[in-house]
Amino acid sequence: MNVFIVTGLIGILLPSLGYPLLICLVSAFKRSSGPKNTDPKIQLESDLPSVSFILNAYNEGAVLREKLINTLALNYPRSKLDVMVLSDASSDQTDQIAREFADQGIRLFRSEERVGKSENLTRFVPESKGSLIVFSDANSIYQPDAILRLVSHFEDPRIGYVVGAQRYLRRQDHAEHDSENQYWELELKLKEWESNVSSVVGADGAIFTMRKELFEPLLASDINDFLGPLKIIQKGYRGVFEPQAVCYEAPVSSMQRNFFRKVRIITRSLQAVCQVPTVLLPWKTGWFAIQVWFHKVLRWFSPVFIGLLLLGAGLDVTRGGFQGKVIFIAFLAWLAIAGLYLIPPFRRIPIVSTACYALVVNAAALVGLVLAFTGRNIKTWKPDR
Repeated sequence: MNVFIVTGLIGILLPSLGYPLLICLVSAFKRSSGPKNTDPKIQLESDLPSVSFILNAYNEGAVLREKLINTLALNYPRSKLDVMVLSDASSDQTDQIAREFADQGIRLFRSEERVGKSENLTRFVPESKGSLIVFSDANSIYQPDAILRLVSHFEDPRIGYVVGAQRYLRRQDHAEHDSENQYWELELKLKEWESNVSSVVGADGAIFTMRKELFEPLLASDINDFLGPLKIIQKGYRGVFEPQAVCYEAPVSSMQRNFFRKVRIITRSLQAVCQVPTVLLPWKTGWFAIQVWFHKVLRWFSPVFIGLLLLGAGLDVTRGGFQGKVIFIAFLAWLAIAGLYLIPPFRRIPIVSTACYALVVNAAALVGLVLAFTGRNIKTWKPDR
């Protein structure tokens, strides 16, 4: 094998296979010293912190009413729950629906110009009343005890943020979404293992909470649920995963929308790491740096490693090598199987949807790399509804 093939294989296999195995093993040894879950049912109401529940919304009229009903029904004292709807110049029924709940304490904050989630957070978080902030999405339906379980960890002064478990609803008539569900189940396990070892890498915009005093103003192009946690780690706090704080969302409706969603996330996340480079240094943040490298950065660079692998295969073929031919045959087979996804009846075949999903993820990573390193910013987007 030449150096390009070896480098490509290492870059592809290390984050996808090596890292999950490594973090699982290290977690098994450190589990006893990891964060202990506090049963929120035994906490007295007087001991519970005040919470501001912040819901960003742009044209979420189709789901907002159900979301607000769900929020008001959560098992958390209403006197300590401040619900804020941040409308990003919505042009549908979003604002009207929010106002319908004003007599139940829902507060609407409207931006007259479309500025994006991050700028609205910078503008309106200072208006929040809680000592903790819970961030959520308009289509995320919480389990009744979700907030209780999130805030239970803040009795430990070392904890700066807590991430809940977002789960995707399974659509019986959309079997192709199984690939996303399988991928996400692995992500949840990684979050759990990372939390046992040091801190969970990043958060989830659908369900995570942080201390209000740790919130910092954001640029319009910043990604709050990734940059925020990185800055909190940089300040010396920990971030933990609470698997029993659960919310549910419908999966992204199509591979095309999934592609654009992942482009946006990868672009903004790369830019976030560049803003807080010290989190990549093991002598500064310990195991957390290793987690960021293997869980995120190497994954984002997977198209580069695939390119190196193909380059090495090409060089090997020109020299009459057999390994290069095997690599090219495997690559073409991947493209062919993924291409079958374009034919609707084949979308229900697991190997087809998985191959297509892997292709979409890598294509999105490639575009995200180009956008991030050419300074392109993504400030706003439309909900998948």
